[in-house]
Amino acid sequence: MSKKPDPVQNPDSRTQLEQAALILCRPQEPRYRRVEALATLLSAYALGSRTAKRGLEEYQRQFPGWQIPDKEKAMEMASDAFQEAEALKAAHRAGDTRPGY
Repeated sequence: MSKKPDPVQNPDSRTQLEQAALILCRPQEPRYRRVEALATLLSAYALGSRTAKRGLEEYQRQFPGWQIPDKEKAMEMASDAFQEAEALKAAHRAGDTRPGY
């Protein structure tokens, strides 16, 4: 039997996490994309990804008041962030910088 590949160790997953870290740290990205990137990194971090942890550490360097949560709290935060990103994406119109304004 073949062993199922680990999605966290998959090179494509690593690339996705690196892209999410870049998006998270870019203020010019739409807010829904940054929230979605944060959710992606938090969920991967909760599953033990070192790449996601490095991305979150970079975010923490930019915003020293923000702390990386423990792994259980990170999964809860990721779930909430994915829901918020979906709501923001639904409200987003091309060219808007702040949905609803």
